[in-house]
Amino acid sequence: MQTLKKIVALMSVIVVGCATPYGQKGITGGYVDKKIDETHYQVEFHGNGFASKDRIWYFWIYRCAELTKEKGFAYFSIQSFPSGKTGFNDERADPRLVSAGGSSSVYFMKTAGTSYIYIPGQTITTWHSRAIIAMFNDPLLGGVGSVFRAQSILDDLNFYVKSDGKEAPMDREKLLRRALNTPKV
Repeated sequence: MQTLKKIVALMSVIVVGCATPYGQKGITGGYVDKKIDETHYQVEFHGNGFASKDRIWYFWIYRCAELTKEKGFAYFSIQSFPSGKTGFNDERADPRLVSAGGSSSVYFMKTAGTSYIYIPGQTITTWHSRAIIAMFNDPLLGGVGSVFRAQSILDDLNFYVKSDGKEAPMDREKLLRRALNTPKV
């Protein structure tokens, strides 16, 4: 019995000691997609105590792009929640650059939030990103706001996700500017 307890304790340390990997939500975190209708999904990415807020944001935006492609669309935009709240624990969420248009239009949306787990003697901070995305095949259907090319984000973050975050990702602003669907003049 003692041996079994030691094995379980060791396995718990091994599982919990790893930063959240990219994938569906499991014991160490991951993504959750909730269908709203054929073109709208709520996309969430949950981290554990070993995952940085940047890691969770990059995995979340990658999942938004990946889901868009999986559903047969080329573009997505990030929508507000009906209540106006866009992240977990909105009062503590820090603003995250979501789109960066031309020099005159930069939009901010709270997509990162934190959860605090209290354990006697320590606090574990976990990060979460969540938003509703709308998916399109014609970028003009995105209307007001920013519309991102899903394939651009997939291409620019593929190495980061496939390396499980070991490779440095592209700067957020640059990533979003490259993916931003801007009309040709």
